[in-house]
Amino acid sequence: MKKVYLMALAALAAFAFAGCDTEVSEKDVKEDVRKEAEKIVYNHDTLYQTALLQSLTLGNFDGSITVGDFRKKGDTGLGTFQSVNGEMIMLDGKVYRAAWDGTVEEVKDDETIPFAATTHFDEDYTIELTNINDLETLTRILSDYVNEKGKNYIYCVKVEGDFDTLNLRSVKPQTKPYKTLAEAMKSDQVFFDYENLGGTIVGVYCPNYLDGVNFYGWHMHFLSNDREKGGHLLGVKFSKATVKIDLTNGVDIFMPDTDKFQELNLAADQGDDIKNVEAGRK
Repeated sequence: MKKVYLMALAALAAFAFAGCDTEVSEKDVKEDVRKEAEKIVYNHDTLYQTALLQSLTLGNFDGSITVGDFRKKGDTGLGTFQSVNGEMIMLDGKVYRAAWDGTVEEVKDDETIPFAATTHFDEDYTIELTNINDLETLTRILSDYVNEKGKNYIYCVKVEGDFDTLNLRSVKPQTKPYKTLAEAMKSDQVFFDYENLGGTIVGVYCPNYLDGVNFYGWHMHFLSNDREKGGHLLGVKFSKATVKIDLTNGVDIFMPDTDKFQELNLAADQGDDIKNVEAGRK
């Protein structure tokens, strides 16, 4: 893992100012340094998140960053899209939508995102799992591993294999005036059950101090190898799978610059709603 970048950034800044032409303004140089620094930061162990889980659950479904800009921040992650139009799976630098009708499509760069998280996946650990009969067992084993490595870090995982059964969920796009996410899920989530399907589970683990900022514990989405099936993971069973784990020791949160975001009561207790949304309960 890469830990410290201050010396690299300082050296970059010094080089930029020392080597710049006198006709180039200080503002231009600073902008060039900022762009280069951004490339360095997001090539390392940082989870980049746009908006907050609280803002999404309160019904702030309007996008605040484009897919194209989001893809600059990482190559692996999950989230949703403008108006909660499906479940996002980001894998190998591409962004996919698992839609409410069961289809999967690669999303264009101009579409916007109200909530998502991504990182440049750096495989720090690999483990093999066998005979997993349900999602609870999978997350318990992964949590035990997290507790061993450091429970207060953030982790991103890719679980790759052939899955005996999968229970997935997506959601229909919402229209204004938006309901809360919990209310939307009562009427507009759609469930899919699959058997004998190869693919990748993308998961993010956040420690308890980020509860509400993101999902506390494990949040997982699935994408099939043929890129034709996917969604929010509610259940799974498999005989064997490889788990690749990225320990992430930094987080960068982008706050939407909108009046709607500033009007939200982010201190409201949404614990039960968040648990119900994550578990697929109506």
